Amino acid sequence: MGKVLQDRIDEAAEEVKTTIEALNSGNVDVEDLKIYTTLTKPPEEYGSTAPHVEAVKKAEKRGDSIEAETTVDYVITRGGKSISDKAELTKYAENYDAEYYIENQVIPVALRVLKVFGYTKDELKGKGRQSGLGQF
Repeated sequence: MGKVLQDRIDEAAEEVKTTIEALNSGNVDVEDLKIYTTLTKPPEEYGSTAPHVEAVKKAEKRGDSIEAETTVDYVITRGGKSISDKAELTKYAENYDAEYYIENQVIPVALRVLKVFGYTKDELKGKGRQSGLGQF
């Protein structure tokens, strides 16, 4: 039973590594990277510049009309400095910021489970297992 469980954990870790490789190589469709958020009020009423608000404001400059209580989907792209600057509604996203998705979406979720089994962020990113003094 332990071997079967360990094999499944190793498969899960390999799936994470494969996902990271696909993101890094640009082989993921932006449609698969959508982040959904509901616009709870008109964009001009937001005090902060949240990514979804900035994406909506950009879309409105392009002629879109998006009302409060609308669920929008957006992607974090490579253009811009802040996450909010990089946000584009999915229909306008021509690329994506692989590092954002790896560091903020894939790794945190995967590590919640896999760190219990000894996996590290570096290992999931394909940098190999760290050797500690106890292994010598």
